[in-house]
Amino acid sequence: MIIIKCAKCKEIIIKYVKLGKGNVHLCYKSRIQKYYVPLNNKELKCPNCGKVIGTDRGYYIKMNHHTFTYSGTIILILENYFNLESSLPSGRM
Repeated sequence: MIIIKCAKCKEIIIKYVKLGKGNVHLCYKSRIQKYYVPLNNKELKCPNCGKVIGTDRGYYIKMNHHTFTYSGTIILILENYFNLESSLPSGRM
């Protein structure tokens, strides 16, 4: 599970389950555990500084590089995700 924050003001944007190696290019909506800010006009925007963090593209959010940072644990093995998913709370936005 990773926390995605605005790179400029460090406001928390979303809590996301990241699978596999590599950078965050897309955030699949089914893996977003919590939205700290709402999607407005198909944009994920920082409420403090107004930076556009990502754009809604249907079942995923296309992330804008250099507008966010993240920290937390990345799940490297797909089997661990399914074990983790069953233990997570089901309430999603």
